Amino acid sequence: MGETLRRNADAGGAGRRAVARRVARLGALFGALLGFVLPSSIGAQDGAPLRLDRGRFTVVYYPKDERLARSVANAAVADDSFPGLPRPTQRVLVALAPDRRRFRDWVGPDAPEWGAAIAFPESHRIVLHGRDAGGRAGDPMVTLRHELAHLALHEALGDLPPRWFDEGYASYSAGEWGRDEVLSTSYALVLRQLPSLDSLDDYFTAGEDRAGQGYALAQRAVTELASLDERRGLTLFFQYWKSTGSMDKAIRAAYGLTLADFDLRWR
Repeated sequence: MGETLRRNADAGGAGRRAVARRVARLGALFGALLGFVLPSSIGAQDGAPLRLDRGRFTVVYYPKDERLARSVANAAVADDSFPGLPRPTQRVLVALAPDRRRFRDWVGPDAPEWGAAIAFPESHRIVLHGRDAGGRAGDPMVTLRHELAHLALHEALGDLPPRWFDEGYASYSAGEWGRDEVLSTSYALVLRQLPSLDSLDDYFTAGEDRAGQGYALAQRAVTELASLDERRGLTLFFQYWKSTGSMDKAIRAAYGLTLADFDLRWR
């Protein structure tokens, strides 16, 4: 599963400072890494990291991940638009971690142990596992698309989206339709009413299994929201959200429902 580490507007000063420290630390790490990388056209020297530039994307990788790096760069350029959003313009750095140790070093201690990739919206960076990732990491191209959607959403709306929408939109953009299987096999969710939208954020901080349910529920909610306008999907909703700063006002203007109405509808 992919994750995003971002500033939490409700976390207070301490939370914002902690995120700022993580971003600064990551920037320093990548800055040092980029200081040693060679253009891929020169070739690897003694296992030094390489960089590959495609459009607005830079991929940093070690020689053993060259094939994956080229696939990542090509996929990012080939599919660089996201449902309902303006086309992103910010430059993005994607780092392929050559092993688990360096993945953990690069993402920091606050990232969940089960995360297959981490996006850092404030610094426009993504950390992915390299080719040594286990089967649990999933399809790297789907994971990449998920993380890029986080960055695109943040570029357009900043910190407006709550966590559940951020994760649900990323899964929706990446076409992770297999997540519905999580819901169908969860007896607790099948036998009772689905949780409220406000409560979905708690799913992402309660362990891997609970987070898996959270991803599936959030994706279902975003999919349901987009289906309310068959022609324009999320386009008007995002425009109103950005202009008003209010999710409730945006849903009212785009779909003729209140947020409370939609909360009841999707459940």
